[in-house]
Amino acid sequence: MAHIEDVWVNYTLNDQLTEAKINLVINGRNLSNTSYRWALTNDKGKQVAKFNGRTNSLGAENASIVFQNPKLWWPHDYGEPYLYNSKFELIDETGKVIQTIRQKVGFRKVKLVMNEGAWNEPKGYPMSRSNAPAQFQVNGVNIFAKGTNWVNPEIFPGIITYERYNELTNRAVEANFNILRIFWGGGIVNKESFYEQCNEKGLLVWQEFPLACNNYPDDPYYLKILEQEAISIVNRLKKQTSVVLWSGGREEE
Repeated sequence: MAHIEDVWVNYTLNDQLTEAKINLVINGRNLSNTSYRWALTNDKGKQVAKFNGRTNSLGAENASIVFQNPKLWWPHDYGEPYLYNSKFELIDETGKVIQTIRQKVGFRKVKLVMNEGAWNEPKGYPMSRSNAPAQFQVNGVNIFAKGTNWVNPEIFPGIITYERYNELTNRAVEANFNILRIFWGGGIVNKESFYEQCNEKGLLVWQEFPLACNNYPDDPYYLKILEQEAISIVNRLKKQTSVVLWSGGREEE
């Protein structure tokens, strides 16, 4: 039976941030003789973009959707973390909808930029007068990242609930934080509800891979496992608007 395993609403914003070129990246199985329709709606339920297409046996990638003047997603202290609603429907040869996938999509352009004079440290004190070497730029605006390390909110990850995440992400917003670093100290790839809350609340996420403070082998077997794990993590989280930086664990690694 035809089944969609993943739909990624990938996009590229132009330099003026006035046009988003959208690629629907579709992965699944037994997709021959199936078609689909996709629609993007705003927070009022109005349809702002749509596309109909057909899949091949493995999926499809279409790069023909252009969305004009998208409303941008911002960190909560710089604007509105605006999210659109994506609805993807898989249709069999009889015209029946056999699968529906819904997700939120935020349009933003994020860069890590070097600051001028960042390496010119003052000769004396206070050392805090040094410019930060790098800074986040969101939608062309350099932002002051304020946040904290995030480790597991519970000893056992399996018992973390939506409510527990919600309590802590609300605290982060109340503290005027705009970024959370998923820290190496037992940090995990959190449940979907964590990232969804960060999307909705305008919290940036710095996601680290589970590597830190250990002697890792460099043999082909281990590197293959590490590659598979990294690909799995990226594929799972690349749809989350809030995820803006990937890194290994610990600054000195």
